[in-house]
Amino acid sequence: MALMINIALLIVLAYFIWKKANSINKKLHESVLKKSFLLFIVGHFLIALFHWHWSLEHGKDALNFFQKALISDSWLSLFGIGSTFVSFLIYPLVKVGISYFTLFVLFSVISFFGFVNYFKLLQPYVFSKQHKIMCLLFLLPSLHFWSVSISKDCLVFFLMSILLIEIKKRKYIVLPIVFVAIGLIRPHIVVMLLLAFVLILFFEKKIDKKYIIIGILGLIIGSFFMLKFIKLSAFSVDAIYQKLTEYNNYGLKYGNSHIDLLTTNYFERVFALLFRPLFIDAQTMFQYIVSIENIIVLVAIAIAIWKIRLKTLSLEAKYAMIVSVLLLLLISTYIYNLGLASRMRLMFLPYLFYSLCVGLNRKEVNEKAS
Repeated sequence: MALMINIALLIVLAYFIWKKANSINKKLHESVLKKSFLLFIVGHFLIALFHWHWSLEHGKDALNFFQKALISDSWLSLFGIGSTFVSFLIYPLVKVGISYFTLFVLFSVISFFGFVNYFKLLQPYVFSKQHKIMCLLFLLPSLHFWSVSISKDCLVFFLMSILLIEIKKRKYIVLPIVFVAIGLIRPHIVVMLLLAFVLILFFEKKIDKKYIIIGILGLIIGSFFMLKFIKLSAFSVDAIYQKLTEYNNYGLKYGNSHIDLLTTNYFERVFALLFRPLFIDAQTMFQYIVSIENIIVLVAIAIAIWKIRLKTLSLEAKYAMIVSVLLLLLISTYIYNLGLASRMRLMFLPYLFYSLCVGLNRKEVNEKAS
């Protein structure tokens, strides 16, 4: 029975992938875009297959989420903030016999639709060669590697793409659901998302004040739950230092590419989060591959910043820019190894790439997009 359920779910997932891919392919008129989209589909699911195999030995988080749901006798006992919420979500599927592999495919499909959402957002701006090159940054292997597994990263990545779409449509009524969902998975991320949302409301010419009030209330509530989640003993310099020391000790114990939070300065960690490793400090094959990506990202961001026109940014692009900067600054405070740095880039690089691509547009591109 369990085998039949898994086969049925895999067939349904394959159908949805085919239907969405076929729909998008019909809208692409240039051969280079069709080839890039095909490369994305094949690469995404090959990376998912590789990550599944890799996770059987190295993927501690994904296996823990699955096993926790498998051995639990109560669904409600798994409800909580953070990692346990992922086990809560997959509990019903695990209990009806969905396998670890099938769940992995399901999450990779969720990630697939997240990338599709970004491509749909970018479609009006794929106008010149430089925009097409910027869009190719979404094909970086590490973005797919960290987004395809049974993880918090996959869910937040997808939800953040939905968030950007809804802000572009000015459909603020849907946003509380998205914010709450992200808050249950990663409270510190949602605090930055809410802060950015309150800030971009002031760019709106006509905005109902209730949205500003709701946004501020959400920010306050989110901050409260974030502090509870990270278990900060008090809101003081000493308490923050103690928490950073805990992170640093954890990184020393379990990481093989440690970033010392107590001896590195803040700007060094910002650079590490964005661009390390860079060959000279790479030790494994994974790190050498990421080093190539980091060189590409470094060059792309440098060129984009040189050419970007902030005045051309649409509302959702301004939001994406503010969020990416806020998350970069936040995550840099506690990043304690290069592996975590590579994974956490998934939280802000898609937003950064999107805002930079939109900012590259000329006047005629904006006219075409509108």
